[in-house]
Amino acid sequence: MDKSVSHDRNDESADAKARWFRSLALSERMKILCSFTDLALTANPGLQEQKNAQPVTGSIQVLDLNNVRLKETIEDKDNTEPN
Repeated sequence: MDKSVSHDRNDESADAKARWFRSLALSERMKILCSFTDLALTANPGLQEQKNAQPVTGSIQVLDLNNVRLKETIEDKDNTEPN
């Protein structure tokens, strides 16, 4: 049996992740749930008011710092132009 440590997420199966999660105490599971909930509400504060949420169709857009800077530059330019 290989006892090396891997830091690659692809090396761990969904079953292994589920076993790890089930091994946690209820209080630890709740802390993780609260952390994910806080993260989701920070990213989308209006999420709390949505009823009967449905999955989003299409792909997920991943932004990096360059995308954010570009958007801020465009918004700043739009806000400084005379009406």
